[in-house]
Amino acid sequence: MRALIYFTVQYLDLVQFAAEQGRMKLTGRYHKGIGVVYRYLHMVSGIALFLYLLLNAVLLFLLVKGEHSFQTILSLLHSPFALVAVSLLLLVTLFHVFNGVRILFFDLGLWIEDQKDIALTVLIIVVILFIIHFLPMVEQVVGKILF
Repeated sequence: MRALIYFTVQYLDLVQFAAEQGRMKLTGRYHKGIGVVYRYLHMVSGIALFLYLLLNAVLLFLLVKGEHSFQTILSLLHSPFALVAVSLLLLVTLFHVFNGVRILFFDLGLWIEDQKDIALTVLIIVVILFIIHFLPMVEQVVGKILF
């Protein structure tokens, strides 16, 4: 908890420094555009990652309950549904990480005028990394469904 408070204070100090340098305006106005859409998607992806952590904690708890629950969860995790779910989790994680970097740059006053370009760059990076991961998984999912 102390680390979270420390990093939050450090982040707020950086934002204040950027505002003092004239790189950032702390107006509090509502803005329309792609940045707002990505901001809300960032919140949704954060909630999804948190729910995944809760599900992961439950699965880990069930794994240690005994041999039968271990085998049941193991068979569930090797199902095609689990492979698709892991791929979607990767997609959400990639978006959350790269959009978080975009938000950090914006808060520090870097690249403020190029929000559409940076949002498009984030989308392209996420899609490319997701495709690199997903192509080998397609063969596994299709193979398990058909055979």
